Amino acid sequence: MDTLGEMLKQIEFLRKKMIQAAEENGLNHEKCITISKELDQLLNEYERMKEESNSEIKKSNEVI
Repeated sequence: MDTLGEMLKQIEFLRKKMIQAAEENGLNHEKCITISKELDQLLNEYERMKEESNSEIKKSNEVI
């Protein structure tokens, strides 16, 4: 995934998919758990990339 915006779209897609899976199969169903894990990984990656982006902004502001 290239941008934070694209990641947010994917996060929202997986969130809706997980809710639908939970409504259809229950929270403890394997499908729901699998989507939840995928969503967790994506959220962690998003937060990591956001931190890196903020860190780069701070560094560039220090140079100015």
